[in-house]
Amino acid sequence: MSIHVPQTLRKSHPQIFKNLKSNVHKLTTAYDFHATLMDVVKFSTGPADIEKKGISLFKEMPSRSCQEAHVDAHWCTCLDWFPVHVNNDKVQHAAAEFLHFINNITEPYREHCAALKIKSIKHAERNTANQKLLKFKGTWDDDQRFAAFEKHALVDVHEVAIDYQITMETIPGYGLFEGTVKVYTNSDGNDECLVDKEISRINLYGNQPQCIADKYPHITKYCYCINGQP
Repeated sequence: MSIHVPQTLRKSHPQIFKNLKSNVHKLTTAYDFHATLMDVVKFSTGPADIEKKGISLFKEMPSRSCQEAHVDAHWCTCLDWFPVHVNNDKVQHAAAEFLHFINNITEPYREHCAALKIKSIKHAERNTANQKLLKFKGTWDDDQRFAAFEKHALVDVHEVAIDYQITMETIPGYGLFEGTVKVYTNSDGNDECLVDKEISRINLYGNQPQCIADKYPHITKYCYCINGQP
């Protein structure tokens, strides 16, 4: 995407032009482009509100991760995904935390919904920032269209959190769940996990949650009714 800034605007609002040049090197999304168009219609002053999904390109943008820019890890173009063996220690740890997260959702309804157990981990992938992202240092042409890269990565990939995408089958009910778990190393050198709240049930659950479906529809994909199964 290119933006041409008229000379008159550069003179009347020099900070806008400065911010646009600075934002060339920042992660931006369609949400930001929408916010920019809204700014064209009705310009708003003041600093960028980082809590919003979209930040106008006319404002100085912070350096953001995909998560902070509201880009789901599945769709983050700054990341490469690689398959990982399901017996990998970190995969096992991530899957256990994934299951714990699901069971916490149904815990208040335990008189109705069974606590789930992992039957098997069907598939696992991990991401890492791609090499071009790690080596990117800026652009080298006046139009800022051509990227310049360092010979070696500027960031140690082992020092950043890693997303694991887990597909697991649970019992009772043989539910297939897919989710993303962020694994990072704390200051004590131990792995900690953060489960993304966006979880997919990728097979049909039929009448498994029939005992709570009407009263608690928000947990239907997680609930296997203890009683009332055909």
